[in-house]
Amino acid sequence: MSITIPEINADNLSADDQYRAAGRADAYDDHTNRTIDQLNILARYMHDLHPNRAYAEGYSAYIKGAQLEEQLASGRIEAAR
Repeated sequence: MSITIPEINADNLSADDQYRAAGRADAYDDHTNRTIDQLNILARYMHDLHPNRAYAEGYSAYIKGAQLEEQLASGRIEAAR
């Protein structure tokens, strides 16, 4: 049995997926000089005001993941077993 993994490139992604990826990348960059709380505030504004919903979703998705990582690292939550 062999598993085929499709190559991922911009040609294989929908426009919304590309905007989500851009939102995640920008949130990653912003995380270097902003706190999670600051990013959450920015994401709420973006969700309401940004003209591209997919971009805002990608931005928020990164922040949620980073927040969970931070909580796990600090011991505020435990990893599921």
